[in-house]
Amino acid sequence: MNSAYVVIIVVLGFVAGVLANWFARPGWLKNGALIVIVVLTLGSLAVVTIVKDAHDGEQTAQEDERSGGRVATTTVGLPEIVATTALPTTTPAAPKPATTTPAVKVQDKPTVNAEPQVALRYLTDIGPIGGYGNFESAGVATIAGVAYTKSVTFSPGVFNKTVKDLSFTVPSGLGRFKATVGLNDNTLPDYVAQIDIMRRDGSSVARKTLRAGESQQIDESVASAGIITVRVAVTVWAADAVNNRPHIVLGDGQFVR
Repeated sequence: MNSAYVVIIVVLGFVAGVLANWFARPGWLKNGALIVIVVLTLGSLAVVTIVKDAHDGEQTAQEDERSGGRVATTTVGLPEIVATTALPTTTPAAPKPATTTPAVKVQDKPTVNAEPQVALRYLTDIGPIGGYGNFESAGVATIAGVAYTKSVTFSPGVFNKTVKDLSFTVPSGLGRFKATVGLNDNTLPDYVAQIDIMRRDGSSVARKTLRAGESQQIDESVASAGIITVRVAVTVWAADAVNNRPHIVLGDGQFVR
């Protein structure tokens, strides 16, 4: 409490005591009553001061509590600080010099034709157009003591003197025809036969007269012929032709380059 208020209260209490003493009867209220009034006034003042201080202290505590709560709940507007981690500076790598791969020369691959190129083809491997006829066969035959494993044999008889002509396709790229011709060693020596090799147009490639125990070679060009035809005939029959057929052999006939 302010000291000026205390002085005023004391003075007012003293004045009140004097007035009370003045107006009261002298027998009832003397100087002692004045002292009592002053004491009561001072006591009241003391009580009022204590109550006032207590009240002020309680109010101060409440204000502090409210102030403390406000401090606890008040968000202070501080500038936002964003923590950043300093990253190491990366210097971009210098570009590597371009490397030039030396050109590799690729060798040209050989041209592969649809049909493999071969050095030779046997007649027996190709087979005649339309197949073999009666009394005609393919296999091993012997001429003048030599066996030919890829032979075509014609066997006409007295009652069927004519046998079928056989035609063969000339393979592409193989322009020559080679063969060994003659009568099979089992043929009677009285027989004489003839063999003709012809082109598609009927022109002759080779013509040979055959006798027992003899062999003859054929080596002729058939380029552009396309097809060759083999025709045989018996020109001289043996005395025992009924029991012994002649065997005309085209031994190891083949197309070559």
